[in-house]
Amino acid sequence: MTYSGLFDEEKKDKQIAKLKKENKNLKEIDKQHQKLNGELQLEIQKLKKENEILYEGNDVLGIYVGGGVKDKLKKIVKSMIKDIEVATPLIRRNPKGILFKTSIQSLAKYAKRLNDIYQEMVKKIN
Repeated sequence: MTYSGLFDEEKKDKQIAKLKKENKNLKEIDKQHQKLNGELQLEIQKLKKENEILYEGNDVLGIYVGGGVKDKLKKIVKSMIKDIEVATPLIRRNPKGILFKTSIQSLAKYAKRLNDIYQEMVKKIN
């Protein structure tokens, strides 16, 4: 054996020791990763269950737009606006019909309020 071979053995021993230490650290990191992954999986399952409960509660209350609440509200608003447009010429022809005029003005106010509610719903959903 030559002198150069002795130095190579020492380098290899140092490298092996370094790699064993690194391997030990990586195993420790893997254990931590598995532990955190398990905790995250449990939290995901918990959130899924809570989400299901919320969906069921919202369905019972009729809150979700999937039930067509948004579409129904939009139909009502369109219908009210159409009624107001039809009534406007009648009011102009008969300005003394105070009762009719007042009822149409109230209808216009309600249509505006419903339209505002509809717009808020659309903003929250999107």
